[in-house]
Amino acid sequence: MFPKILFVLPSKGGGGGPNSVFQEACGLHDLGCSVSIAINGKNVDLFRQNYPEAERYPRLTIVGYPDRIGLADIASGYDVICATTNDSVYDAKGVKDVLGDSIKYAYYVQDYEPLFYAYGSEQWKRCFDSYELIPGCQMFAKTDWICQAVYENHGIRPARVQASIDHDVYNYKHEDQALKPTLAAMVRPQTPRRAAQRTIRVLQELSTLFSTQIDGYIFGATDEMLAKAGLATPASFTNLGLLKRSGVADVLRKSTLFLDLSDYQAFGRTALEAMASGCVPIVPKLGGTDEFAIHGKNAFVVDTRDETDILDAAWTFLEMSDADRTTMKMEALSTAQRYSVLGAAISELQLFRSLAQR
Repeated sequence: MFPKILFVLPSKGGGGGPNSVFQEACGLHDLGCSVSIAINGKNVDLFRQNYPEAERYPRLTIVGYPDRIGLADIASGYDVICATTNDSVYDAKGVKDVLGDSIKYAYYVQDYEPLFYAYGSEQWKRCFDSYELIPGCQMFAKTDWICQAVYENHGIRPARVQASIDHDVYNYKHEDQALKPTLAAMVRPQTPRRAAQRTIRVLQELSTLFSTQIDGYIFGATDEMLAKAGLATPASFTNLGLLKRSGVADVLRKSTLFLDLSDYQAFGRTALEAMASGCVPIVPKLGGTDEFAIHGKNAFVVDTRDETDILDAAWTFLEMSDADRTTMKMEALSTAQRYSVLGAAISELQLFRSLAQR
């Protein structure tokens, strides 16, 4: 008998964290679980639009909740309620205030969220406090870096689960790859730690250096969003705007080099999805990318604060022979095959079963 699981995700979806929750909820469904994802009311329609494939899973439901009292009403029919962001921990605490210990509480920690805000600010404190808000809450995370960050700051070590890639979406097809080196990068000016200005500067420099020798794509923001941030699409690049998962996968399959120039990455999902698509990534050395990225073998691991380091990595790859680029691509593909939705779902179900039996 498997526990009934309710993920709480106040998000419209589309980012790495929501993608993890959705695809692993689908994996739990395929293992035989009844699982739901509770979305805050203003985002529920957008979430459904971002994940239309949810309709293929009869025991997976997406439900909207208006407030914490409404969430408690929904949660009363479940064995485990699992927060997925610091905001949703506060929502889960509201459920606990109503239902007490009649259900179990978990927190899927997907980043160390105090890093999103200025130290000591009100938002920083709210994030910081969330890790200890629900006594006895079972935290878990998909990288050692996240587990260690929580432990060092709160004295609580989250359980470790497996990370996932949805290979039904992110996969390699040789015929999809472009004939000449093609770069791809996610540009999200609305998320400061993703370093949109740095990314555009580097892409513009590469466009100047290599001119007609390369093509490129950026995604993650519309032209209007870029203009509002004082940015523009570099020469040699096409802006594809806001993409769903299938659109990102199409871009990565066409590309040979993916650049994630974030300040840090707690995991680096899009880079690993690029690897699954036959695209070698450049990733930040700060954070959890060492879970899968080996510099010079299947990826380039750089200090993203040093633009010379980034450009040197891109130059090295673009000046490689076709044979050497192919060797890196095959190593990247091999690495990505170690990650699956089923493997991640099994690791989470084992944790949820143990929690429900306490």
